[in-house]
Amino acid sequence: NNWFMLRNAVRLLGKWPLKVAEEVLFPDHWRINWQYNRSPIKVNNHYTSIPSPTDGFIADPCAVEWEDKTLVFCEHWIRKKARGQIDMFEVARDGAVSDPVCVLKEDWHLSYPFVFNWEGRWWMLPESSSKGQLNLYVAERFPTEWTCQETFLENVNGCDATLANIDGYWWMWVSTAPWYLDC
Repeated sequence: NNWFMLRNAVRLLGKWPLKVAEEVLFPDHWRINWQYNRSPIKVNNHYTSIPSPTDGFIADPCAVEWEDKTLVFCEHWIRKKARGQIDMFEVARDGAVSDPVCVLKEDWHLSYPFVFNWEGRWWMLPESSSKGQLNLYVAERFPTEWTCQETFLENVNGCDATLANIDGYWWMWVSTAPWYLDC
């Protein structure tokens, strides 16, 4: 067990110089790309790239349809704060992308906003592994106002949780990692 801990500590320490160099040399290494295509089986390689904000980057998109609009929720990593918040922007049918607006901010890192509608209400299950919790939020005023409804899991380094209602049963998939690893 000590060998395992030592091996992982060395591996993590070795990653830091590469992560720092990547942030300095390629600050916009994450981006969201999209394409509008009416065919469910034909995909082309022509994507539109949405530029990241100058204070960080955007990642982990989750698109939903609402009132004939396509809304995209995403992580907005803010370099100065070293944590993410959840932003939302609209992609119009003509391809125009609105300016992102912050819809959920906490005192800890948020990412991977899994957004879904159930029984007429909008819900969000964002990743908050740095808090060690998995919290479910409900929209008080969709799409911009959210309140924490319930803590699903505590004391877990849970990453990228996804829910599905299959045959009337709720399923949740979540990746977990040791505490010393970032999701």
